Amino acid sequence: MASNTLTGRFDRLDLDAKEQILEYKVANAVAIVITNQRFAGYGVMAGGWQTLRRKAGEQVRSLQAQDYSATVVTGDRFLNFNGRTGAWNQMRRSTQFD
Repeated sequence: MASNTLTGRFDRLDLDAKEQILEYKVANAVAIVITNQRFAGYGVMAGGWQTLRRKAGEQVRSLQAQDYSATVVTGDRFLNFNGRTGAWNQMRRSTQFD
């Protein structure tokens, strides 16, 4: 559940069958929830949860949230969530970073 004081509403993140929350981070205007099936981002300006499916076997290496953005690093990808626009961006992780 996210409380958006800017819009004066609550937004619920509904979980699918057998979906479990593994990790989450909250900053000033962004929240990120990692489940066993997806990444979910919430931005105060964008409002509402925006999700991105996880790849099979994808391991999360780090999660950071600050101000209006969040970054997730997995073994395969770099993911960035923009809390102002509600957009996810991703880039394939090169083997040179391992």
